[in-house]
Amino acid sequence: MVVIGIFLLLSQTADAQILMPNYAFSFTVNENTSMLVSGKTELNGIINGIPMNESDLPFDTSSFTYLQILYPDLASLLDDMLNSGNLSMYPLLIDHGSTNLLNTVYLINVNTKSVQTFKKVKVDVKNDSMVLGGAALNVNLGDIVIPYALSAMIKMEVVEGFNNPFFVLLTDSDINISVVNSPSYLLASTSILTGEGGGGRLTLENENGNVIWDEPDKDWIAVIDESKVYLNFNSSAFLLPVSGGKQALSLRVTPAEKTPDVMGLLDKASSLMPEGEGGSVENILNLPEGLNTFISPLLQASNGACILFGTNSSINVNGKEERFVNMGLIRFNYCDFNVKEQNGETMVSAEGDGKLLFLGDSVYNDIPAQEVNGFPVPVHPIAVWILSIGVFIIFTIVLKKKEKNGEKGDKKEKKGSMGMFPVSLPEEHKKFLKWGSLVFYVLLLIAVFILFDSAFGYLLGFSAFSSTLSGAPLLLCGVLFVLQLFCMSLAYIFFGLPIKIAAHSILNYIGLGKEGRFLWRGIGLLSMWLLGVSYILYVLNTLILFLHSMIPNMLGGFAG
Repeated sequence: MVVIGIFLLLSQTADAQILMPNYAFSFTVNENTSMLVSGKTELNGIINGIPMNESDLPFDTSSFTYLQILYPDLASLLDDMLNSGNLSMYPLLIDHGSTNLLNTVYLINVNTKSVQTFKKVKVDVKNDSMVLGGAALNVNLGDIVIPYALSAMIKMEVVEGFNNPFFVLLTDSDINISVVNSPSYLLASTSILTGEGGGGRLTLENENGNVIWDEPDKDWIAVIDESKVYLNFNSSAFLLPVSGGKQALSLRVTPAEKTPDVMGLLDKASSLMPEGEGGSVENILNLPEGLNTFISPLLQASNGACILFGTNSSINVNGKEERFVNMGLIRFNYCDFNVKEQNGETMVSAEGDGKLLFLGDSVYNDIPAQEVNGFPVPVHPIAVWILSIGVFIIFTIVLKKKEKNGEKGDKKEKKGSMGMFPVSLPEEHKKFLKWGSLVFYVLLLIAVFILFDSAFGYLLGFSAFSSTLSGAPLLLCGVLFVLQLFCMSLAYIFFGLPIKIAAHSILNYIGLGKEGRFLWRGIGLLSMWLLGVSYILYVLNTLILFLHSMIPNMLGGFAG
């Protein structure tokens, strides 16, 4: 028994996941929905550049007419690009990045109009926001795997007059992309366009890795004579425009093994954002008013999750049609996001395997329940109580041991109907049963608490134990501890207590009631282990329904 107890204690983490229900889900939202997604992110697809006019370029092209005479090759590249009629650009926020080895790079000073020509060089960019322009350029994502990213679907005005939808990925990982489809490219700091910022640097390295040119990038434009450019960069905010053209973008998101300092990512990305876009990532992500106070714990706990604001879209869960009410939170084992154009709108469809689905006013669960005055009463615990009462009656009344008086008034017990009970154990066996069942009971008691703690961590991303270890506020730890004890108490009432009563009546009948008192108590705990954990979602949903009835507008501030 001790060995079994230790095995159960060590295997509780796996059991928490095995015993929890999972739900297949799918939904579709449009570009007007604020959405946050967090976790390990796998990207695949081709992104079209944002269409732009020549007047949107960060310099006056008419001022470079002299290039026709002095630099005919450069003038030809610019003419092919600017007169193609399909000029486009791609925004980049780069902490540090570099291209592959390029055949020819022209550097144009926007102030002095001077030009420098370089052969067989790499372009290196540090700490700035850039625009990469070309003729109908495409960005090929290939298969990008980012260990952790916080992604948001937002709208942002990169080109004046055009409010484009984007996926923004906040990450501290390196990213590799290839830019294709244009005969040549422009690379310029957005500070040239806005006249603000410009703290980055533009560096050229030769094929041996030696720096041959290094200047602030606020005065220079790079013209790249290459049909394909490979770019490796680290970006706190990786921008993916998702409208126009025939782009195909897909993301698979799973829980990340390790999460970085998310608030640090927000601050770092804010420093690269153009000041005209709101000044901070929190504003750009269009978070609902009042949520900024909770942004740190919310983001830390959102690993492997999707959060939606301001939507009443439908969601299909295990083949059933449900609906979000103003907001939603889905924690999943995996989720696939796909972007498509539909009736002039950018639509994002998602499908995956969920473990917690909060629909705005309720937590989805499939526990069978019967409505009694509007309150969902679970069916299975009632059935367990009825069965346990039946077992109790059978073994304490129907099969009650018969007694008869001896000749001198002594009472002698008769064996049961099968001639087997009550059993007689040697004294050493009784001691072993007594102390062995005690150890089993204590180990199981500890394991059940750890199991429920692990289940909360699996469902919510945090638990009383993990929050305490991470140094979370004592109030949060206390609330989680009380919530977990409440769920354990209900699981005990639902399953532990009736099964303990039934086990006690059986063990007492066979003659092990006294020595096995910790055994039947442990059997009650074991039933909580096997049956009670899956009712956590039911308990959470009941609490939310109760709070929602007491405070009808408690979620109104996050409706978007």
